Amino acid sequence: MTRTAEASLLISAAVVAGMGVALVNFSGSEGIDAQVALTVGVFLLAFGAIHFAIRQWAPGAVPFIFPIAALLAAIGFVEVYRLNRRLGSDQRWWLLVSAAAAVAILFWLREAGVAILRRYRYLFLFVALGVLLLPLLPGSWVLHGAEINGSRLWVFLDLPGTTFVLGGGSSPWLQVGGTATCVGYLKAYGSHGGYDTIRDLAQTAPFSAN
Repeated sequence: MTRTAEASLLISAAVVAGMGVALVNFSGSEGIDAQVALTVGVFLLAFGAIHFAIRQWAPGAVPFIFPIAALLAAIGFVEVYRLNRRLGSDQRWWLLVSAAAAVAILFWLREAGVAILRRYRYLFLFVALGVLLLPLLPGSWVLHGAEINGSRLWVFLDLPGTTFVLGGGSSPWLQVGGTATCVGYLKAYGSHGGYDTIRDLAQTAPFSAN
């Protein structure tokens, strides 16, 4: 596959994201608005910048992986936008930040290539696996996992006089008539010197099941 074909697939991913936003709007009895154009523009800017950086500094890179990643990002964005439009707006910003980071890394590796990263591939692997397994740590340890609302997604750090928690989950299902409603969330909890603080990092819109 050529780089031109790669660019065409990236444009298709941006169109998928825009069409997804439009479908979400239609489901809410709305029409095509500025959010559709903004989404397409952000995706074109982000993935276009990475595409040109690859052409410039990594012309030998495999052209198949990036379009797949772009399509998955588009589908994921639409899902986030469907659940919570404010979080969808944040997701667009994070996409631009990630694209800028990718371009910066490609520029940094323009001469040395990825050989320098290959030296640490196993370190990256084990660090990623360790982070994923943190919620499974025994409750007797200073850093340990916990099960809340049926989900073991929380990590606690217990220090003398201080507790810090980071994790996500969902509220209990609320039954109203024949419909059950639930809200997903991500929270940070801290306790120090007898004072408790809870910060809501993210929360979805209520979603229902009949």
